[in-house]
Amino acid sequence: MISARNPRRRSNGNKMSSSLNTRRKRASVYFPLILTFLLSCFSQSGFSQESVLYSTSAEQKFATALSLYDRSQFDSAAVLFLDLSNTPGHHRQSAALIMAAKSLFRAGKYAQARAELDHFLAKGGLFQRRQKRGWSSFTADAYFTRALIDAAEDKVVSSILNLDSAQYFSPARKLENDIDSLTWFISHRLVQGLQADSILYAVSGLQNQRVRNIVYVQLVSGLLSRGDLQQAKRILSGIKRDALPSWLRTVYDTIEQGLATAKVAKVGILLPLSTSEKFVSRAAQELLEGIQLAVELARDCCDSNPPGNSGEDKQLPSAPHYRAPGATWFINLDVRDTRHDGNHAVNEMEKLAADSAVIFVLGPMFSDEVRSVASLASSAGLALISPTANEPSLASSGKTVFLTNPDDQMKIEALVQFAVRDLHDSLFAILAPDITNDRAPPERSVIPDLTDRVSIFTKSVAKAGGRVVATERYDPANGDLSQQFRSLEASRKQFPMQALYVPVSTSDEIEIVVSQLAYYGWKVQLLGSDEWNNLSALYAQRKYAAGVVFPSDSYLADSAELNHVRKLYEARTHKVLSRFVLYGYDTMKAALRALSNSDGTRSGFLLALQKLPHVKGVHNDICFLGTQVNHSVQILQFTGEDIVRLVPWIVGGMHDSETKR
Repeated sequence: MISARNPRRRSNGNKMSSSLNTRRKRASVYFPLILTFLLSCFSQSGFSQESVLYSTSAEQKFATALSLYDRSQFDSAAVLFLDLSNTPGHHRQSAALIMAAKSLFRAGKYAQARAELDHFLAKGGLFQRRQKRGWSSFTADAYFTRALIDAAEDKVVSSILNLDSAQYFSPARKLENDIDSLTWFISHRLVQGLQADSILYAVSGLQNQRVRNIVYVQLVSGLLSRGDLQQAKRILSGIKRDALPSWLRTVYDTIEQGLATAKVAKVGILLPLSTSEKFVSRAAQELLEGIQLAVELARDCCDSNPPGNSGEDKQLPSAPHYRAPGATWFINLDVRDTRHDGNHAVNEMEKLAADSAVIFVLGPMFSDEVRSVASLASSAGLALISPTANEPSLASSGKTVFLTNPDDQMKIEALVQFAVRDLHDSLFAILAPDITNDRAPPERSVIPDLTDRVSIFTKSVAKAGGRVVATERYDPANGDLSQQFRSLEASRKQFPMQALYVPVSTSDEIEIVVSQLAYYGWKVQLLGSDEWNNLSALYAQRKYAAGVVFPSDSYLADSAELNHVRKLYEARTHKVLSRFVLYGYDTMKAALRALSNSDGTRSGFLLALQKLPHVKGVHNDICFLGTQVNHSVQILQFTGEDIVRLVPWIVGGMHDSETKR
C-alpha cells in the first residue's frame, strides 16, 4: 500500500486487517448500497478543469464517458476514461484516471481499479496542477476511492487509513461530507469486529483529527451498547467536543447523556440446562430463550446513521439493554446450570448470592429446587423469581421467593370465585383421584398433591360463601366409578349440588370421568383442574366434556405482541413458539419493569417487585397485589369444539364487565 505521508505507516493497518478477518461479523446487507450511493453522488458533482492546455475533444470524450457511467454502463465508461488518462497533455487526464478507477470499481474489478489509483499516487498525481506537498488536487479523491474499494473487500482498517489520507489533502466540501459518511459507516463495522484495545491500536497512526474523532465516537457508542461504561467514559473524556463537526456533536451529546444515565444490572439464571431428561432440558433452554428475547425486545435501537442519512438503517446494540425513564439498564445474564439436582442448584445459588453485582435471580424451574435455594436467597436479600414453579405455599419457603406462575391455591381460588360470583354456584361436590407420586408422567416431575387441592378447594368454597357437601375419591387404574357415583347420588338427594369439581392428575383420566358422568346421568356444572387444558383429550370426549370450566396459567389470545414474539422467535430458532418460551419472556418482562422502578440495589429491586403494578403479559398477566405469588389466572371453558377464555381472573381483584376480554 502507498501512503501519501509515510508508506511504512500502512503496516499497522495490514496487521489489524488480518486480525479483523478472523473476528469480524458478517457485513451488513445494506453496506454495498451505501458505497454505491456515495460513489454515485460524488460522480455527478463534476470535476474542476486543470490548469493545462484545454482540449475540446478531450472534454467531449470525457462527457460521453461520464454519460455512460451515469447510465451504469461501467465497462464502456472505463474504456473511454482509461483512453483519456493515457493520453497526455490535456486538462482531463487526472479526472479521467480517477473516473476510470471508479468505473472499474463499480464493475466489480477491484484489483484493476486499485492498480490505476496506485499508479496515480505513485506519479504524485500525474503531471497536473499541484497542491499540498506537490500532490494533485485529485489526490484526496484517489484515496477516497481506494477506501471504497477496501470497504467493498472488507478491509476495514485499511479503508479507515485511506480515508485519513483523503481528509489530509484538504478535500472539497462535497467530498469531505462523503468522507465523513463513509468513515462513520466503516468505523461502525470496525467496532463490530474488534475489541476496543485493538481499535485504539489500529487508529493510533491517524493524523487527521476529524477522522480520528469519528472513529472514537463510534467506538464509545459501541462500548456503551455493550455495557462497558468505564472504558466508554475514559475514551469520551479524551474527545474535544468543540473540535467535532456539527453533526457529530449531536451524536456526542446523545452518547454523553446515555453514559450519564446508564447502569448495569447482573441477573442470575438458574435452569436445568443439562440433564438426562430431554423434556426438562429442552424446556429449560426455551425458558432461557424467552428471557433473552424479552430483554432484546425491551431495548431501544441504537442509531448508526451518518450525517444526512434518512434514518432507515438502524442496528441493534451488541449487548442487551432496557431503557427506562431516567436510566438505561444494561443486562448481563449470568446463566447457571442446576442439572435438575438440588445440591447442584444450592452450589450455583451460593455463587450468585456471593456476587454483589447480581440484583435478582430468575429460576429455578421446579418447586423442589426453589425450596432448596430459598433460604440462601432470603439470607442474601436476593429476589428469586421462578417462572414455572407452582406448589401451594412455596412462596412461604423464603421471604424473597416470587412465583410468576400462579400456584395451585391461586388457580383453585380463582375457579371457586368465578363459580360462585359468575355461575352462581353455591353447593359443590368433589370427585378426586386417590393416587401417589410414583407414576408421574414424563412431562411432570411430580403428580400434583391432590389432598392439598381438595383441601384448598373446600376452604376456598367456604371463604366464598359456598359449601362442599360431598367428597369422593377414585382409583384411576380401576376405571369403575360406580361406588363413588352411588355415594354422590345419595348426597345429591339431600343437597341439590350445582357443580362437581374433578381435579384429575393427568388428562388421561378425562375419558374415565366424563363417560361415567354421562352414564349415570349427572348434569351439573363440571369444574376441572388445569390438567383439563388438553384440547385433543377433550375433543375426543366432546359429547360429554362440553361445558367444563377449568383454570390455567396460560392462554394465547391474538395480539400484536404475541405475533411479533412468535415471528421473531421462529425466524431465529426455526422452532415453534412454546409456552416455556412465553413463561421466560413474560417473567423477564415483569422483572425489567420492576428494575426500572428500583434504585438498582437488591433491596430496592425487592421493594419494586412487591409494589409492581399489573403487567400485561403474552401468555398471562402478572399481578402480585403486594404478595409473592401471581394473582392472575385464566378461566377457560371447552365449548365442544375449542377451548375459549371466559375471563382473566385476578384473585382478590375487582371483576366487572370491563375486565372480560
